[in-house]
Amino acid sequence: MSFENLACIEDIEYHRDCKLKRSEISLIQNINSLEEEVVRWRYALIQYLPTKEADELRSDIFSNLTGGIDCDEAYQFYVEKMCGGHNPMDDEEHFNKTLRLRDGRDDTTITL
Repeated sequence: MSFENLACIEDIEYHRDCKLKRSEISLIQNINSLEEEVVRWRYALIQYLPTKEADELRSDIFSNLTGGIDCDEAYQFYVEKMCGGHNPMDDEEHFNKTLRLRDGRDDTTITL
């Protein structure tokens, strides 16, 4: 086995049911952090919108986040082949944090 192959093997970590490279794990963590930031700022914005717009944003606070990627055929293929059918984006801690942010109950909630 060459040194390059060994480096590649060492770069693979087990993340839940997936074998992911550190760069893939980092990418997933970055996406989750960005989603949390979007929800955090949307919640802060709701406080300053007129009632109608605030209600609409409150009901759509999770819109246009990465949840829609589940329907993508290429992503489904990746999940099946690399993760044994377990979606690496499904993270209970991230999900719970976005719910707390949506409700303004997280330590990192933004107040303007």
